[in-house]
Amino acid sequence: MTENNGYTPRTEGNYQTPQYTPQASQPYAGQQPTPYSQYMGYTGGQERTKPVASQTIKIAASAIYVLVGLSLISNIYTLFLTSADTGIGDETLEFAAKLVSTVYSLAMLGFYILLAILITKGANWARIVMTVLSGLSIFVSLVGLFFVSLMQPFLSEFSDITSTEPFDTVIQVLVFITSIVIIVALWMPKSHTFFAETAIYKRQQMFAR
Repeated sequence: MTENNGYTPRTEGNYQTPQYTPQASQPYAGQQPTPYSQYMGYTGGQERTKPVASQTIKIAASAIYVLVGLSLISNIYTLFLTSADTGIGDETLEFAAKLVSTVYSLAMLGFYILLAILITKGANWARIVMTVLSGLSIFVSLVGLFFVSLMQPFLSEFSDITSTEPFDTVIQVLVFITSIVIIVALWMPKSHTFFAETAIYKRQQMFAR
């Protein structure tokens, strides 16, 4: 009895009935099994390198830092350079309220810096959160500018209020422009490509472990 290409003849009476014996397929010489992580990374069997932040991402991060700087200047000005001409008790309460507001603002600015760092690392959720916050900044700035222009005839009677108006207006305009730059830069095609490639890279690294 001999074997020929997986067939084993079997004798039954005066006849030989060929019987097929299935054999496990073997890889070609030098061929290695494809790791599962390569399928999940959509790399075509090639190792994907870590994506580098695009120029639009760098612009967005820089604009976030500018926004943080503008907020710091505004908080310092409000805390130390503005005060009502009242008695010692009222001034103390007013300074305490400003101090609490400044501490809260500093905490938010720290969160902004964290978002900027995560955005440069390709965290898409950070991009979404920063977009929402920038949209709120644009809305607040528009409301503030509209309110000042609308109430200008009434505010002109109070010298202590109108004395800070030019500074507040400049800050609001700068915040408005900076927030628009952040949103546009975060959603440019190059930025979208960076976040998509970073997601693939992280998925590949996860399955490669």
